[in-house]
Amino acid sequence: MRDRSNTPFVYIHLGMPKTATTMLQQFLFGGHSEIYPLGKMPQMQPNPYPLMATQELSRAVQEKNFTISESAIQDLRVRTRAAAENGKISVFSKEGMSGAPANKQGVSADLLKEIFGTCRILLTIREPLSFIEALYFQHLKAYQKEKSNGLNNAFGEAPRYFTIDEWFGAVTQAARTPMTHFAFANNADLYADRFGKDNVKIMIFEQLKAEPEVFFKELCGFLDIDAREAQELCHDRSANVRWTETPINRLKEMQACPEKSAQFQRGDRKERASMLGLEMHDDPAPRARAEMSGELKQNLQDLARDSVRRLERDWHLPLYKYGYQS
Repeated sequence: MRDRSNTPFVYIHLGMPKTATTMLQQFLFGGHSEIYPLGKMPQMQPNPYPLMATQELSRAVQEKNFTISESAIQDLRVRTRAAAENGKISVFSKEGMSGAPANKQGVSADLLKEIFGTCRILLTIREPLSFIEALYFQHLKAYQKEKSNGLNNAFGEAPRYFTIDEWFGAVTQAARTPMTHFAFANNADLYADRFGKDNVKIMIFEQLKAEPEVFFKELCGFLDIDAREAQELCHDRSANVRWTETPINRLKEMQACPEKSAQFQRGDRKERASMLGLEMHDDPAPRARAEMSGELKQNLQDLARDSVRRLERDWHLPLYKYGYQS
């Protein structure tokens, strides 16, 4: 087994969300023989951060006024050092950090440097229109299962179907804007400033979909772990099942029928999922698509354009190859 004590890097995975983060967390970070997972580990519910120290770290990088304890810092240092001596890298994954305001990003980066020294930062990004559509379906699904994401004032009680434009307007009004994730060039520069550009890696979600072998070879080269094992762990894995037209049609039918609507409201999360057909993993219906207005498309592309151009220019990423608009 390798001794990594001379280069005891801790790897920090920042997301964006909807970039196969659950798959990476559950199967790669949580299963690879050369990785010591600090969390997030989605299969470990209700708390995906398995140690008290990583629970504190998760809160410290997310919450404005939470201070991690000295005992948690020492525990993290001891565990990550021991992992390095045993030939493992340590990975802490918190995809929501990519959408934090710039000032909070800076505070979090400084905290990570204080705790671990030189970290290596993994950023995963996704084409903005595709990202917004995926996030919309996630919120639409969660809303029916009583996780409102602050949308109750706009849409009332489930079952409730709403379009992607309606959803976007509601989350924006509720100050839960997803566009903060479009600052991926700022994030890359911020962490490069703290840890050095060679210690920051930006991976493209669309490359994972189109060229998975190339994606994992490049990713594992950065992580310095065995790529073959990583590909075997992640091959044909999908942690989040995408909606088809079946649950969309059922949702609209229930919303239009008072009796079915009342039955749905009485159900628990599992019963609601069954009524929507979300447990039909072999559903032959076409995948659901969200019809986005031209105005919304243009707005999103305008908001992301500066980040796309800077990543193409300064980080030499072939974003144009994967449909990003610059």
